[in-house]
This record gives sequence, structure tokens and C-alpha cells, in this order.
Amino acid sequence: MRDWSDVKSHVTPVPRQTVLDLAVRLAHPVAGDIIEFGVWEGESARAIRASLDRCEQESPGLPRKHVFACDSFKGLPERFEQLEVGAFACDPPEIPGVEIVVGLFQDSLTDAFARRVGSVSFAFLDADLYSSTRCALDWLTPLVHPGTLLLFDEFLGEQASERRAFDDWSRHAGVETMLVADFLRNPSGCSLHHADRRVLYQIVSGGSRAALAPTLRPG
Repeated sequence: MRDWSDVKSHVTPVPRQTVLDLAVRLAHPVAGDIIEFGVWEGESARAIRASLDRCEQESPGLPRKHVFACDSFKGLPERFEQLEVGAFACDPPEIPGVEIVVGLFQDSLTDAFARRVGSVSFAFLDADLYSSTRCALDWLTPLVHPGTLLLFDEFLGEQASERRAFDDWSRHAGVETMLVADFLRNPSGCSLHHADRRVLYQIVSGGSRAALAPTLRPG
């Protein structure tokens, strides 16, 4: 792979907001709600909510979805690449139409919360750490189903933490996925010289058996 500094002026990575809009549109006819893991100041949660609002205006007959956004807002619970414990700490944002779920994943991702959510059509995983990403995926296991979309924000990084968590979870949970899209993105973490990826998968088998919501067609 060529050094990012050599090629960055010649390539145009797809903006995260565009990637999120695509994922929300693909998930709109899929049964279940939308959930984000790793919120920080709420930029991506706002983009998800805005995309969902547009989808619901365009196809008003489909079931309305709830949006949940999960984060401790105390920053990273462990050191990650060049970032110290506590990096990304901030106050929870207030986002109309988004329910903010505050707490470390091992504390906030409870069975009671899973019963409230019931089913997930799209999960955006931006938790950086292997431990946090794996915790979120393990909690998601009974809530995902064929059709559910999974988007990873920093699939590689220096330690490939999100990719390793996804690979280990897929094997352990017996979930089969297909790659929908692989987007170049600017470097993240310590990997300042190598581009990262945003990767979108869709589950094709495993998880629960929730069905696709009916899609309205003209006429």
C-alpha cells in the first residue's frame, strides 16, 4: 500500500455522511431500529437521524424506526494506539429523535434494553477498541437477522481492532455476512501513513428470524 501522504491529493474518500446515508437508505425497508455504538459529540447520530427523516418522508407507509446512540461519554476506557484513556470524553449531546444511552457498554447493554429494542436493521459501530466492539456485537447477536446492516467506521486502524472483533464474533455467533461496500477513508489512530476503510456488511444468515418489512411500490 502506498503512503497516504503520496496519494491523498489525488483521491477523494467518500464522506462519512454519504456512507451513513447509504446505509440508512438500505436499512429503511429492513425490520428493526437503528443503533450506534460510539457517539462522541453526536455528528454521525445527527446524520443518521436526518437520513432517516428523509427516508420516512419518501416512504411514509413503512414502520417508523427509533434511533439509539450508545456511549459512556467518559472517553476511551483503555489506551488505544496513540490515544490515552479518557480520549473523546464529552457531555452527552441532545439530538431530537435520538435516544442517548449513557454508560459503558458492559453496563448499559442489558437484557432489558435488548427487549426494548427488539430488532435491529442497522448498527453503526464506531467504538474503536476490540473489547468495546466485541461487547456491542455480542449484545447484538439475538437482535440482528438476515437483512441487518453493519457499518464499521475504522475497520483497520493500526491494530485492526474492529476487523478482529467482527471476524471473531462472526465465527463465534455463526453469523454469515456479505460485503456490500468498502469505502476508502483517511487514516485513523496511529496509522497516519496508511488509509483506513469504512466497511458495510449485510447479514445473510444467522441471528434472529425477523423478516424484511414490506417495501411500498408505486401503483
